[in-house]
Amino acid sequence: KDLDNSNVNDLKNFFLRWYGPNNATLTVGGDVTAAQVLKYAEKYFGPIKRGPAVPVQKLPEPVLTADRYVSYEDNIRFPMLQMVFPTVPHGHPDEAALDALADVIGGGKTSLLYKNLVKTQKAVQAQAYQRNSELSGEFAMVSLNAPTTRLDSAEVIFRKTLAEFAKNGVTDAQVAQYKASTEAQLINGLASVQGKVSQLAANQTFFGNPNRLPTDLKELRALTKADLQRVFAKYIQGKHAVILSVVPKGKTEEVAAKDNYTASTANYKAPNYGYDGLKYVKAVDTFDRSKQPGAGANPVVKVPAIWQDK
Repeated sequence: KDLDNSNVNDLKNFFLRWYGPNNATLTVGGDVTAAQVLKYAEKYFGPIKRGPAVPVQKLPEPVLTADRYVSYEDNIRFPMLQMVFPTVPHGHPDEAALDALADVIGGGKTSLLYKNLVKTQKAVQAQAYQRNSELSGEFAMVSLNAPTTRLDSAEVIFRKTLAEFAKNGVTDAQVAQYKASTEAQLINGLASVQGKVSQLAANQTFFGNPNRLPTDLKELRALTKADLQRVFAKYIQGKHAVILSVVPKGKTEEVAAKDNYTASTANYKAPNYGYDGLKYVKAVDTFDRSKQPGAGANPVVKVPAIWQDK
């Protein structure tokens, strides 16, 4: 609906408001020097004028006073159920524990959701995940049901799965396995130049610290099963959730429960994002931006000597 209601001026204003060099992070990786990078950055980005100031945004913590059931119809064959609990944003001290909790509950073929839904052939897919965004976070359980499994039955299994975790908890071995595999993924993600610069850019953008990876590793290595049980009790156990049913078109009777919540815009007032009076200021260049820069000289690569040992 937002895209349908927008016009070309809305898109132009969005670009002018947010796409400025003061709201961007540039990372360059490869066989370069700091002096080279600064020279090219000044040439290609220096003439671009600053955009409007972008203050750090803050959102109040969401509070659910009851379970909210919502649904919609789509061109699908398999119905889907999603149960979502509000949690924490990216960088929160509980993020690592919630990530690990999601893995134990629905992260793979050894998880509780896989055992309770996929192995029993009640669902084609089932998973849990913790999504950490800049301003908010969510813990979700998702089931892509077999056509013979009702969504209300899947919801019952979701709740039984949570009760199972509450009763049995998690083992030290499960936590150790998660920590080892996650650390390996983090390290292997740095194997390529792209992986390195992406990590640096993301941490600079969201935390103002490009070298935040050691902090992430420290938090990961410090995880214990007590941490998982603590965040489960704090954010999931006995807490209200949003339960979304997605059903094939014309089959609204298959929803897990009748919708009991509709977002109201009656008292909503959109924030002033600063779109008024924006004007495009063209950069004054000393070169033609329409022409791609030519390639430099091929670097001389010193290949290590090849040796054999018998």
